[in-house]
Amino acid sequence: MAKQTSRCPELEEVVVTALADYLDKNDELFNFITIGERETAKGIIRATSILDETPERTRIMASNKPILVGYGYDIKDYTRKIKYEIALQIAKRKNGSEQFVAEGIEDNCGWYITKIE
Repeated sequence: MAKQTSRCPELEEVVVTALADYLDKNDELFNFITIGERETAKGIIRATSILDETPERTRIMASNKPILVGYGYDIKDYTRKIKYEIALQIAKRKNGSEQFVAEGIEDNCGWYITKIE
């Protein structure tokens, strides 16, 4: 897989860190492989995931079962923050194969994670 370069490295970093922390806490095999080391976990996610971006949103699909999808939004201004809040509410209400699992805000970046069974 070719190395993907993010247009917004800060936003990508927040989402990758959120995915690493989630997997470390909820996936015993992932935790065993990374030995609980955050930087190792982030490296694995970067090497094995698919990055999809728009100017104000980053989506990272981590390749494990279930598939985890980390979404990150630049929320530095009011309009972008509203878009994040709407996307978050939609994610929380979804039924079916994609389920909401976690959320947070760090460094003007709103993020959430869903899983696809």
